Amino acid sequence: MKTKRKTVLISALLAVLVLATVFLFACNKPATSGDKEYGVYIRRTLYNPTEGVMTVYASLSSDERMTIENATANWHYVKSDYNAFYYRYDYTVSFSPKTLFSVIKDSLTQEQLIMDGVEYKVLKLVFEYATIYKSLESDGNVFVSDGQYVHDFPIDENEEEFATTLSIRTQNSATWYGLLVAAAVVVFGAVLGALLARRKKYATKERTENK
Repeated sequence: MKTKRKTVLISALLAVLVLATVFLFACNKPATSGDKEYGVYIRRTLYNPTEGVMTVYASLSSDERMTIENATANWHYVKSDYNAFYYRYDYTVSFSPKTLFSVIKDSLTQEQLIMDGVEYKVLKLVFEYATIYKSLESDGNVFVSDGQYVHDFPIDENEEEFATTLSIRTQNSATWYGLLVAAAVVVFGAVLGALLARRKKYATKERTENK
């Protein structure tokens, strides 16, 4: 019984050391950040023939074959520790509505401006971001379309600057792997202790019978 208790105590101590190391590693990791410039493309269009309004839904892409020339937006990200188990990513998208509206308007073809015999001269612009992650948060209008979570942000073409932040929480793999390692150590210690205790029991029994 003493051998079993000793093994379990050692295993528990190892588990605590593993967890402490992982938690300290996670909590002391500095936040990282960066910037990237993305091109803008027209994701979809919506026509309202009654009011003669065409709404352009613009999004971001790194594929130059899709994007509109001279239409860009800045993508700033910050990665920080949410807690020991999760990271938090904040993505801030910013651009000049005046510039973007003008560039997109100039890029539209005659075929895009005339639909079913109606000529659309009034345009509206919406920034749209689609993702498969339900946990992504923003202050936009969120809805589900074709299995994606779509975030819409109506744009005022007269504004000098537009900025919005998208936030998501992701797992800290190091901590979760640390928990698995700690659990494995505890299980291994408990099994080893049980085997040693069982072996000691049989050895004692054998000595008693041979007397």
